[in-house]
Amino acid sequence: MKLKALKIKFESFTGFQKVAEKALKGAISKRKKTIQKKDTIIFDSVESYQKFMSDQKYAILAMIAKYEPQSIYQLAKSLNRPPQNVARDCDLLEAHGFIVQKGTGDRRKAKAPELAFDYNIIIVYMPQVTYKIEFGEVA
Repeated sequence: MKLKALKIKFESFTGFQKVAEKALKGAISKRKKTIQKKDTIIFDSVESYQKFMSDQKYAILAMIAKYEPQSIYQLAKSLNRPPQNVARDCDLLEAHGFIVQKGTGDRRKAKAPELAFDYNIIIVYMPQVTYKIEFGEVA
């Protein structure tokens, strides 16, 4: 089985703004409809990613990838969690681009969660950490 990765990257707002401006100009000249890479989600900091992503959200993603549940209720039942909590986590995962929720067509407006992209691994690219240590005059 070939690994298909979803990439998590970190970009400051000013850095993101510069990249977005360049990509937008290129997209306009090439008449593209989108500038976001299909397999990449960008967070503004490691801290915001750590606050957002929890073990429960990772479990939701794994369960969706492996079992393809037909509803949030079915997903919640398989995770042994309350449906309202799973629904809230799914809404957050959808807002950040990890999953999509499609209507099932029944009267109760049930939603079927699906991965937003065809991926089976998440790679988190950590920003380079630089330390600057200054020493006083050495005698």
